[in-house]
Amino acid sequence: MALILVGESHKSVPSDEEKEEMEKLLNYLNKPAVKSFHTEHGYILDCIDIQKQLAFDHPLLKNHSLKLKPTTIPKWTKDNNTSYKSSSLPFREEDISCPVGTFIVKRIILEDLIQAQRLKSLGFNYPGQISSKDKKIDLTGHHFATISYKDYHYGAKGNINVWNPNVSPDQFSLAAMTVSGDEGFQSITAGWIADGNNKTHCYNTLCPGFVHVSTKYAIGMLVQPVSIYDGQQYQLEVSIYQDHVTGDWWFELNNEPIGYWPKSLFKRQGLADGASAVVWGGEVYSSVKEKSPSMGSGHFPQEGYKKAAYVNGLKIITDVTKEVSSPLASALKTVADSPNCYNVKKILGVVAKAAHERRTIPAEEEKKEMERQLKAINKPPIKSFKTEQGEIFDCIDIHKQLAFDHHLLRNHSVQLKPTSVPKWITCHNNSQKIGPLQLQLKGISCPHGTVIVKRTTIQDLINSQHLKSIGFNIPRHVLRDGNNSDLTGHHFATADYEYDNIAGVQGNLNLWDPQVSHDQVSLATMAIAGGPIIEELSSISVGWMVNPLLYKDHIHLYTYWTADGYNKTGCYDIRCPGFVQVSKRIPLGVLLQPVSIYNGTQKEMDLSLHQDRVTGDWWLVFGGVNVGYWPQSLFIASGLVKGADLASWGGQVYSPTTEKSPIMGSGHFPKEGFGKAAFVNNIHILNGKGEALIPQIYTIKTHESSPNCYKAKYVHDDDEPWIRAVYYGALSLILVVESHRPILLEDNENELVRLLNYINKPPIKSFQLTPTTIPKWTIHNNNDSRSVPLRQDGISCPLGTVIVKRTTPDDLIQDQRLKAMGFKYSTYVSLKSKNIDLTGFHFAVAQYKNSHYGAKGNLNLWEPEVSPNQFSLASMLISRGLNEQFQGIRAGWIDHITGNWWLVAFDNYVGYWPNSLFTDVGLSHGASYVSWGGEVYSPVKEKSPSMGSGHFPEEGFKKAAYVSGIEVVEDSKLEGSMGPPLHSLTTFSSTPNCYKAIKKPGSESYRTKQLEEEENDLERLLKNINKPAIKSFRLRPTTMPKWTINKNNNSEKGGSLPFRQDGVSCPLGTVIVKRTTLEDLIQARSLKSMGFKSSRYVSSKGENIDLSGYHFAVAQYKKFHYGAKGNLNIWEPEVSPNQFSLASITISAGSNEQFQGIRAGWIVYQWLNKNHSRLYTYWTADGFTKTGCYNLLCPGFVQVSTDIPLGYLLQPVSIYGGKQYEVGINMYKDHITGNWWLVAFNNNYVGYWPKSLFTDVGLGHGGSLASWGGEVYSPVKEKSPSMGSGHFPEKRSYTKVAYMNDFVVYNDLGSVGVTPPLDTLKTFSSTPNCYKVKKDQPLFGKVWDDAIFYGGPGGCTF
Repeated sequence: MALILVGESHKSVPSDEEKEEMEKLLNYLNKPAVKSFHTEHGYILDCIDIQKQLAFDHPLLKNHSLKLKPTTIPKWTKDNNTSYKSSSLPFREEDISCPVGTFIVKRIILEDLIQAQRLKSLGFNYPGQISSKDKKIDLTGHHFATISYKDYHYGAKGNINVWNPNVSPDQFSLAAMTVSGDEGFQSITAGWIADGNNKTHCYNTLCPGFVHVSTKYAIGMLVQPVSIYDGQQYQLEVSIYQDHVTGDWWFELNNEPIGYWPKSLFKRQGLADGASAVVWGGEVYSSVKEKSPSMGSGHFPQEGYKKAAYVNGLKIITDVTKEVSSPLASALKTVADSPNCYNVKKILGVVAKAAHERRTIPAEEEKKEMERQLKAINKPPIKSFKTEQGEIFDCIDIHKQLAFDHHLLRNHSVQLKPTSVPKWITCHNNSQKIGPLQLQLKGISCPHGTVIVKRTTIQDLINSQHLKSIGFNIPRHVLRDGNNSDLTGHHFATADYEYDNIAGVQGNLNLWDPQVSHDQVSLATMAIAGGPIIEELSSISVGWMVNPLLYKDHIHLYTYWTADGYNKTGCYDIRCPGFVQVSKRIPLGVLLQPVSIYNGTQKEMDLSLHQDRVTGDWWLVFGGVNVGYWPQSLFIASGLVKGADLASWGGQVYSPTTEKSPIMGSGHFPKEGFGKAAFVNNIHILNGKGEALIPQIYTIKTHESSPNCYKAKYVHDDDEPWIRAVYYGALSLILVVESHRPILLEDNENELVRLLNYINKPPIKSFQLTPTTIPKWTIHNNNDSRSVPLRQDGISCPLGTVIVKRTTPDDLIQDQRLKAMGFKYSTYVSLKSKNIDLTGFHFAVAQYKNSHYGAKGNLNLWEPEVSPNQFSLASMLISRGLNEQFQGIRAGWIDHITGNWWLVAFDNYVGYWPNSLFTDVGLSHGASYVSWGGEVYSPVKEKSPSMGSGHFPEEGFKKAAYVSGIEVVEDSKLEGSMGPPLHSLTTFSSTPNCYKAIKKPGSESYRTKQLEEEENDLERLLKNINKPAIKSFRLRPTTMPKWTINKNNNSEKGGSLPFRQDGVSCPLGTVIVKRTTLEDLIQARSLKSMGFKSSRYVSSKGENIDLSGYHFAVAQYKKFHYGAKGNLNIWEPEVSPNQFSLASITISAGSNEQFQGIRAGWIVYQWLNKNHSRLYTYWTADGFTKTGCYNLLCPGFVQVSTDIPLGYLLQPVSIYGGKQYEVGINMYKDHITGNWWLVAFNNNYVGYWPKSLFTDVGLGHGGSLASWGGEVYSPVKEKSPSMGSGHFPEKRSYTKVAYMNDFVVYNDLGSVGVTPPLDTLKTFSSTPNCYKVKKDQPLFGKVWDDAIFYGGPGGCTF
């Protein structure tokens, strides 16, 4: 930093003569103090008479007149800044105050002199990054990353980001601003240097020269606080400038004058009359025998604000009158002597509040240039639209688009369609194509004679420059390693076809949406290229790309072209002249959705590139729609004039070398096949004659730049030629460590197989566990709370065998990943006795440090969310020994006869560690330490995950994670165990602001009387609800039910829901009910605590109902009636454990306490059956005060059906763009008995609510409101889930938007139902930005009746 700080050094012992000489020097340097202070950091601050300071011992300053402040002060422009530029200061204690007429200085001690000699011996006797080429300077061991301004000036300023890098005793790391002159190399670097470092120079105040005037800050003091990676940033505002009256060079810190270097120190050709250069940046030094230390934050500039060190607010005084300006970016030159270890980059503008969003604010000159470019790129629109994602699309006159600004297209005539159209081979397909209609932006329609283009913004231009600066300015997959192209950070997996006269290519690109960081890219591509040498290479690439710098987020349609090997021509989409757009429906850069689901529905887009045989233009066609073309004249001097000689299909990723590379495609290797690995199918080639060909297997070559991480495979079938595809991609397995060298976790597939064969012994019997079901384990009753289920039905090992989980390749890869992450020991044990790197580890444990022979504890089970590079665990650990003799196991007790350490879980002997594994100083004869608690790990770049339940222990039982039943065995014969006294347990938390551990006495046992009473109440309630069964069935959740088919069909293909499971038949005189479990009761209470105990959108205006977290989209019929009916389209939206999403019909009457209502439909609530839809009902007779419940959880609803139980799983469900399924719901009042009946699934009478439940002011007389629609609930802190299909009704497309049709009301008792006119239905959406509802006439003849369309993607947080 500008105040040069030197790290602590080894204490060397000087000889007696040297010591005597140093004592004399100290007496000379340290002037008599008027007042002194000892700081908490161990150094002494002296108040020295300002007229008697060391500076005036310099021969050139004998008659110098002291200046207390500069006569002229530059008017620095203010910076908008997100870091605290005034918070990082030289440390100053409150009670330190120097008298008037004195200044404050740090007392020099013997160690300072020794350190100065060490610095000189290390080679650090000048700032090596300045003018190193002008002198024969030995720079061995020095490394720089700086930015310089070389022009005449009178001072400079910069805000230097403050960090605290680790260095060894023989290293240093600094950040500085240096002002220098020409003659004899004179410079100032928050210290001063003159005469080319030959005779006059020193650090801080170790020699005469610098005149100190500040009474607040002493040079050489500790600077704090320092910046935190991805957290709060601190900086020093440093300025050095020449007083134009006196010629002195002043040094200011955070606008506080610290002191000055008098003009008389310098020569006229040096710094006496201005300066010729200024440098900002970092420097490190390390002896050649050591690895050089980190510079700045220790992270490369590509990571950006809060992660990489920076200097911002750069200013220059350009003339003697103190005129201040910001240097142009073009005037700044970057220098990095070792770019593989240290780098520097300039970013337009300064880091401001927008930096948090990874945006930059351009300087005024640059902003004007960008505005000029934007004006040229964005042509005047005839019509404009703004999407939900904030992007703007313009309708541009087709003859005035950007393409015609290209000098080769000035007289070009627009071709509205190709003159020759290829006849591609038609192929069968198993996946669903995204067609042009799906890309039609909602509500956007361009007039005839216009084309649609995405408007370019100033941020797009900034991001394009940033892409170029990080190395990704072109898609590199058409380049090869042998053409001297820099492919650092790029990884490909493609299938290539290299033959002459390729006139076109086709392929269906499977759509995925891989996660990438801000500076990463993942794409799928189809490309053509041609040209004899790289300088004449022409190429066109099309496909989809995830690139936050180009498209913010998610997957977008992209194109790229070049005509000169990516040198001067070409760009993405329409960011430069070239591509001629003809479509008014499909803009380049448009968002693509929906995308594929792993092992589920696959989505793809049909793309083709072909050359017009008449004009020579290259056309892009999407799903049969001509999007536009690249005119032949663009390639007249290069390779695509008469066809191409390379076609390529596959994937590419890019990542800076400092980050783990992202996933490609689906993130899975090609061997997993269709539905799991990404693919390009329907691959065709157009030859020079215009004939479409399927490339033969021998003509395709795969190209894998990093085959351990990304692969490509061409799959073919000679009998069925349409089953030909390129499968590509993988989950990234490249980890970057401190040396920035990759560790490949899948070094060799054969080695993995060999290791697996060694680990997995030949089995006598094997079982495939079904991950889609929750096992029903045997129950262990001796526990404070419900113990973990352990044993799965159907698994039984023969006598003489043991059961083990088979190790897989993924297990081995993960083991290496854990080791690379540092998780290879119990890091919180014996921390003080080992040199263990605990970076990223956090613990919260209770420890027992005494001799013992075993321990026990009941570990509360949770499932915290972690990222792929994190873990979170709870454990019990037993250990003994120190350093290399440390021995430990997690869980167990020692057999006093054999000495083996046994692991017992759920009262089941699992196994043991033999005594022979350990030594006498370790666990062979007992242990000395045991701990219970939690541990997490996270890379320093990520926020650490939650531990346990994710709540602090103060919240207590049911909220905070715990370990109960703690015991230790102190008797070597294991004849007794005890709960250790609380005073013998010590709690330890490595980061108490994030994780804590506390201990509670036995009197505060988690097994409370209240808990026991609560469980007894639930058991009594279960006995009351579940009546004695005549016959019972255990349904099979691991298989898909085979239902009987309802032939009364209102859907396109699926009809009303098939419902009845084979083998389930109740005897005459019985009814079928779903048995209520203890979990159901607990869940019902959870629902009530969440507030979900009523139909919230009914009569919400009539009473003070808290609607926080609730969202509705319904159609209402507000007239007196005796029932309602409708077919509810069935979907299965994803919800979190605390959310639900439902569709229902509701009938109600009355208000407030007299409100009465019944409802039926489907609901998705994770705790009921993961994310599946279930049939449900709800009723109330007193405004949800005391009466009512779900399904049969309380008395009221009378079940009569022997086929349909309430609460039953509904399968199958509707598929977006595919087959639709419905459930018919009919509720009406019996005109004779007055009972309200529920009828479902093809006139099946499920049961009824007796009239006696209701009153005449409510449903006893009839209903006053009927509603159809959807409802969701989410805690206010979470984004609300999707409703229905998750799509807005504006899409007006059956099979894509949730609907209810065939709705009927009964206006008279005993009458036939009638369809209410649409104008009698009132639609209501509580949050229309997230969910909407629309009533409409039949669509395209697909829905036979008037319909209500409702739903939305969600995302509300209120």
